[in-house]
Amino acid sequence: MEQADIKPDVNGQSEQKPAVSNDSPIENGATPEVLALRSRIKEEADKRRASDLRVSEYESLAEKSRQSDLEKKGEYETLLAEERTRREKAETKADEWTKYETSKRLSLLEKLPEDQRETYSGLSLEALDTHVNNFSQQTQTKKTVNTPSEMGGFDSHVEWAQRDPAGYKAEMRKSKGIVIGYSG
Repeated sequence: MEQADIKPDVNGQSEQKPAVSNDSPIENGATPEVLALRSRIKEEADKRRASDLRVSEYESLAEKSRQSDLEKKGEYETLLAEERTRREKAETKADEWTKYETSKRLSLLEKLPEDQRETYSGLSLEALDTHVNNFSQQTQTKKTVNTPSEMGGFDSHVEWAQRDPAGYKAEMRKSKGIVIGYSG
């Protein structure tokens, strides 16, 4: 079912808005135009990724060809220097990663109790991080729940005395414990 809205504008002339179909599929409140634009953007992004892949393949082939030409010309010194530079960059990155991994591992292990550090020190960094996060969440959510006979089920003697003075006083007389002063 389509409807067209007709509204008079400032000059007294009528303006007709385009008809909007109530039967059109609308995703997340998006109009068909927005959906079409999203689809177009996705297509363009896919094309760009494919182009980037082709460019990197071309660059790789060009580099291999250049190296082959240098070998044919006998310029082994140039090739050797380039390989050394690449190796040094890779070693630098590897050293940086090793330092990061070591410091991250130590900081994660420090969050565990002493008796568990040795056990979990052999885990991969990702697994150790997951375990420490789970352990931290467990310790945060753990709350000692006293049985009704211990402190009347309250977290402390003070809370027990404040919230249940009669029960606290009776229990302290029965157990001959230290009675906390309270008003009541």
